[in-house]
Amino acid sequence: MRFFTRICFLVFCFLSVGVLQAQTAHSVSLAWGASPTVGATYNVYRGTFSGACAGPVTTTCVKLTGSPITGLSYSDTTPPQGATSFYVVRAVAGGVESANSNEVAAVVPLPSPAPPTGLIAKVN
Repeated sequence: MRFFTRICFLVFCFLSVGVLQAQTAHSVSLAWGASPTVGATYNVYRGTFSGACAGPVTTTCVKLTGSPITGLSYSDTTPPQGATSFYVVRAVAGGVESANSNEVAAVVPLPSPAPPTGLIAKVN
């Protein structure tokens, strides 16, 4: 959205042009096929490097779902910006987790910087 401000003093006019830019929040949408195990639920994990979630949960692999979910999709609404995240899903049945799904990567861009302000043009 653009806005224009015109300020005039006696004979001189200053035209100020500004741009309002909304910061965009990003999320990562994940979807997978169902486990053939009847009644399986799912845990979603995010790692900071490829293979980070191959073992137990650590500081480099975070479980995103507080408890197993029943659906076949998940939206990570807090991915780190400007970094690559690596995701895996594990099926859960009877309190036991499966091995990892295939790993996928997602890169969330850094937000655009706020535009400069106070630009003026002097018309003589």
